[in-house]
Amino acid sequence: MSNEPEYNIVIQNSKLKTHIKLGYAFVIMSLISFGLLLLIRAPWKTPVAGFAVTIIYFLLKALRKDKTTPWVDQDIFFLYGAAWLWHSSLMAILLVLIGVLFKITLQPFRFIFTKEGVRKDFFPKKNIEWSAFSGIILKNGILTLDYKDNRLLQAPIENPESIDEQEFNAFVTEQLNKSQVSVS
Repeated sequence: MSNEPEYNIVIQNSKLKTHIKLGYAFVIMSLISFGLLLLIRAPWKTPVAGFAVTIIYFLLKALRKDKTTPWVDQDIFFLYGAAWLWHSSLMAILLVLIGVLFKITLQPFRFIFTKEGVRKDFFPKKNIEWSAFSGIILKNGILTLDYKDNRLLQAPIENPESIDEQEFNAFVTEQLNKSQVSVS
């Protein structure tokens, strides 16, 4: 492992609470659909499996050590997809797709700044060379990425007190200056 400086900066996800609420809404809708399947006397395997999956999933979540992560994550959708396989493969595929999308929305928006460049560590992951930026600055807990192609990303970061802004800005300025010299 090298001693090169590396800065991990996570941008706040302002829609995270909304996505988690939508996840709970999907769980409730799934439970209602399992209940309706029982009422219309459909084959009992799907609703029983759905209720069992829900109970076991939330019991395991209650026993977990990490209490900071949300109770609903992509796993519930994958489990519901498996339960629906007995009744409707289309519904199973749809739930697995929703699970994948839900996993993407729960990812932290992390940028990793190294001497080699900037790594966007969320979907879609991407390595960006320093020469792609005209400026990067972290000020008052707000990260600004100014791309040379006139794109601008500006967002508050999580835990701004954990990063020395002057040290980060000096590192970024040094890397940007090196990339401009090597391009010229």
